[in-house]
Formats: sequence, structure tokens, C-alpha cells
Amino acid sequence: MSKVDPSKIALNCINILKSSISSEESFCNNPVIIKHSRVGIHQSSKFDFVNKLVSIKLNIALNAENDEKQLVDVNGEFCIEFVIRVDNLEEFIEQGENDTLLINGELGASLMGIVYSTARGIILEKTVNTPLNGVILPVINPATLLTNSET
Repeated sequence: MSKVDPSKIALNCINILKSSISSEESFCNNPVIIKHSRVGIHQSSKFDFVNKLVSIKLNIALNAENDEKQLVDVNGEFCIEFVIRVDNLEEFIEQGENDTLLINGELGASLMGIVYSTARGIILEKTVNTPLNGVILPVINPATLLTNSET
């Protein structure tokens, strides 16, 4: 199996499919400074083996919390699609059960690292000067996103 070679990976495009921040009237009538958010992340991936493309969608849900870590009525929803070209994609394909094709975990974790770190910056930028107060997504092991997925 090949090692991941960053020079053979290119981020072709980023599409922000959803970027929504909402606050309920209860928050608007009694706003507080948001310092914490609960974060939910889900990903789905698609592969185009002919064109050597991987499409990864990250769905991120944010639920704001007050200083006592109680939920307040401010939420954010984001869906960001990343299209990545992997010039040597065929080198990372493995045969799974029932003739399914699997992508080697090392490549999967590398791609998740790229998309998650990019999404962190996008969401920070999108939430600055909003009731969510500039959310910085937590640092995580990107390989954990591979088990939280639909493929």
C-alpha cells in the first residue's frame, strides 16, 4: 500500500452549501455572551475513481451554551463540501467484503485532516460578530470522523 504523498493531493473546490445562525426571541430579549458551544459533526463521502476525485461533505451543528454550560437559544448549522483530487487514488483502494471497495484508512484520515482544519477556519470566520461569538471548533483526531460517516 502506498504512503500518502501530499504533492499528489489537491483541494479542487470548497462549496458552502449551508451557513445558518439562528437565535430565538428568548435570546434576543435577554442576550448573553456565548463562550461555549456543543458541536456535532457528521461527514459523508463519495468517490469518483475515474476522475480521481473525493467529495467530502461535513455537516456541523452548533448549540450555544452559557457560562453554566446550559443551552441557550442560539444555534448554527453548516454544510461544507470539499472536492479533492488524489492523483494516485487507485493505490489506496482495498477490496472489502461482498466486493465493496474501501479506501485505505491512512488516506482517509489525511483527507479528513485537510477538510476539518479548513472547516474550522471557515466556521470561525462565519461566526465572528454573530451571537455565536466566533466559534473555534475543537481540535480532534480526524480519523474519528471516518467512523461517523455515510459512504
